[in-house]
Amino acid sequence: MNPRNYLDAEAHEAAIWDAGGPSTNHNYSFSGIGERGQLLVAVHGHDPAERDAADAYELQAEQRRRPECFVRKLPGRAVKPFLWDPTGPRPSVITIDEFASQYAAADFAERFGLLCDTSVTLHWGLLGCSNQAEARKLFRSFQKCLDDWLAERDLTPAYFYVHEAGQDGALHTHMQVHVPLDRPDQPNYGPTFREWAQRKWVRNRVDTADPRAVHVGGHNKHSRFRHWIGFHYQMKGYDHEAIVVHSLNRGGRDAIMLGDLIAFPWRNPGVVSGMKRVGWSQALGPVARKVGAPGCRKAKVQPTPEPKLANNTPNDGFDIAAMLQQMPQWFPRPVGDPFQSMYEAGCRDVRDLYDRGFAERVTRLPYDAGAMPVDVGPGLQPMEIL
Repeated sequence: MNPRNYLDAEAHEAAIWDAGGPSTNHNYSFSGIGERGQLLVAVHGHDPAERDAADAYELQAEQRRRPECFVRKLPGRAVKPFLWDPTGPRPSVITIDEFASQYAAADFAERFGLLCDTSVTLHWGLLGCSNQAEARKLFRSFQKCLDDWLAERDLTPAYFYVHEAGQDGALHTHMQVHVPLDRPDQPNYGPTFREWAQRKWVRNRVDTADPRAVHVGGHNKHSRFRHWIGFHYQMKGYDHEAIVVHSLNRGGRDAIMLGDLIAFPWRNPGVVSGMKRVGWSQALGPVARKVGAPGCRKAKVQPTPEPKLANNTPNDGFDIAAMLQQMPQWFPRPVGDPFQSMYEAGCRDVRDLYDRGFAERVTRLPYDAGAMPVDVGPGLQPMEIL
């Protein structure tokens, strides 16, 4: 609406109010003259800068009211919106169980110092795959080659991944991989890994491929922030209707949605068929977590010969502890206690689920160093955070 087409500012602003307010790209400046002009200023501010400041204040006020959730969200990549067509197939959203299993792998890796902060993105269409079946086969091949590359350097194959589909149905995969960068006991494998993934593997497996088919994020130092931001970026296609803790189980307070635990706004993940939406390496999988150490599998118990004493005489009921000291090689070495993630233990507070620095950076709220309340799921008891 051109102001020159109206008698004065009051008439112009009244027309804008009657039309439903300014458009999103309208660089307006309202004077607030007249009743409808005052309503415009009250709702939209005198100009976009004032409106944005008011929106930011309200957002931070809501974040302070709910410090256990991610009310604020990290800005995503500037890409063309991919809207969900209600008449089409339902997007392959990440469920609560898939979130819990992926979080367990990421928490397990961080707890043992295996920060998966090297990002890898594979575009299967650019690698010559014409359908998701071919992409699944090539991804398994990449997994095997990645495991071999890490094993040849005595590195734990620690990574987790997610499959997504774009608006055109093209499948792509996001991975977070542990590649030693700045550890004093190991060389910096970052440049070597990037050369292998982006060039050598592509040339060995695909005759003609776009150079953008595989992208490896490059950094020189490990970062817990990148470990967790990679995890959250993978989770951005979550089920936005999923309720983690119902309001009745929180004493009437707001329910905790799955999206409240994820630092990125929801984005349509597309339709992924014939493949698991999320996954992880065996080193971070359920068996390793049950054993209690990354990459460990249950030790096979060898047949135990009849215990004998030091003088080579058969056992006649002597002290068992003394006999165990004489034959430690007959028993598997204990690995550790089963691992339980913070989410599996009942925690539903982003301040404790993730690295404290990560939560502070997203919410822009300072947290005390002391104990903080923990929200729990149905039927679980509150945890004491030391």
